[in-house]
Amino acid sequence: MIKQFDTYQTGYNMTTGGESNWTKVVSDATRKKLSEAGKGRRVSQSTRKKMSQSSKGRIFTNSHREKLSQANKRRWQEGGNIGKKGKPCVVNGVYYPTCSEAIKQNNISGPTFRKWVKLGKNGAAIL
Repeated sequence: MIKQFDTYQTGYNMTTGGESNWTKVVSDATRKKLSEAGKGRRVSQSTRKKMSQSSKGRIFTNSHREKLSQANKRRWQEGGNIGKKGKPCVVNGVYYPTCSEAIKQNNISGPTFRKWVKLGKNGAAIL
């Protein structure tokens, strides 16, 4: 059909025989570039709602439910995040007692803040 409708030349198909790209390996540089492009991106409310709806009504097998139950019990027995304190940080020369406080005060997302720290942008640093 690809040859019949000439969809290869017009850009609708990537191959003339309908083969897949299963074995294509993406280079590390491309992966890093795509990763950086997606960081800090905020998802719209409508998209959040769609993602939420797609997860609702999922049916888990009994074995999977048991594994989830055991993992949650273990988390509670080990204390989870109870008692852990946030790390202090600095952004634009302003001290914040926790990184989450810095994120809220600067009205940025968590991934954006982590990128700032990693790249040293806006004087962001975790103390």
